[in-house]
Amino acid sequence: MKPSNPITPSDNGALHLLGRIEAAFQKAGISTCYQSVGEIIATDEDSAAFIREVLTDSEYTSPQEDSPIYQFAKSRAQHSVLTFFVGLVFLEFCDFEQMIARNVLKSEDRADVVRLWMLTALYHDWGYHSEDVSDPNLDYAKIVKYSLLTDAYEEEWLRPIKGFSLGHQHILAYTYDEIMAYDRYARDYHAGNNDKEKVDHGILSGVKIFDRLVKRIKKDVSEARADYAEKRLCFAKIACLTIAQHNIFKSSSAESDLRYGDALKKLYSTSDFRISMDTPLLLLLSLVDTFECIKRFGQSKNERSYLQKNTILQSIALEVSLDSIAIDYTALAGKIQDKDDSLRDCFNGYKSGLCGIGSWTAFAAQRVSEEHIVIQLKA
Repeated sequence: MKPSNPITPSDNGALHLLGRIEAAFQKAGISTCYQSVGEIIATDEDSAAFIREVLTDSEYTSPQEDSPIYQFAKSRAQHSVLTFFVGLVFLEFCDFEQMIARNVLKSEDRADVVRLWMLTALYHDWGYHSEDVSDPNLDYAKIVKYSLLTDAYEEEWLRPIKGFSLGHQHILAYTYDEIMAYDRYARDYHAGNNDKEKVDHGILSGVKIFDRLVKRIKKDVSEARADYAEKRLCFAKIACLTIAQHNIFKSSSAESDLRYGDALKKLYSTSDFRISMDTPLLLLLSLVDTFECIKRFGQSKNERSYLQKNTILQSIALEVSLDSIAIDYTALAGKIQDKDDSLRDCFNGYKSGLCGIGSWTAFAAQRVSEEHIVIQLKA
């Protein structure tokens, strides 16, 4: 389905990605000392400072250069911030805003959707900031007090999230047992590939952030209204369960199916399972995390050949509607053409990955031309 009018970046930023996310930032009405997205993503520390501010989380810091996880964490704060803002731009697509409000939150308040998306997006890659990500023998039971992957909470004040999964089917694409089975698969996979990441960063992020948020809520619970504490607990559970699922992928071959094991048959290469609108918050995160490309083309990924952040964001034109997202990479391709083969290969791999999103989600991505991709929800 080729749009009748080609998309081209305009001089005033109305169509390019930077202009879109700046407009989304202003519309969201976020209370922050920063005046623009450009300021927030100027450096990774600016992005981390923004996250600390809006989430009231003094523990969100970027590792120093001498940290063993420094390479993991480089530009992850910037990526997380951009994931948040791009998600705000995409809320119109597929009526994500209303689907999340009605089915996930059972709320009509847009501010609730923005807050939940903020928690989810800004924390989704936090596991890269934790040295636990490099521990193949990590025992979650020993590092957290409050478990994410259970509904059995003994403390009475946690009553709002007892039996949570039974009443919130629009959050979990996988059962708790399936998430834990994927954790075991991921550890084996990373060990076999001699990766520095030893545990799945998504599961690690969800598990540790949930524990952090619940401990913070407990400090406030004696002073806060009971209904406010309940709302915060539910937001923490929803966001962290979504985060824990965001890096769970289907097998790519029959050989890989065997490594997934019997507990993960729904993820076999032959399975018709897809992340769908049944779990709209997870579907939105899956889409945005696949689309956001600063982490691929920026300096953190390519020390020798890279593009500046603003160059990338101003070189991607897009139109977002209820029915589709139409993306034009023509200007970006021109910038990348002047770089070396490694960046050009990265760009081609990125586009192929975006076009392949239909293999594991309910989206269809059609390459209308070499540099023009249209994304829609499958009928």
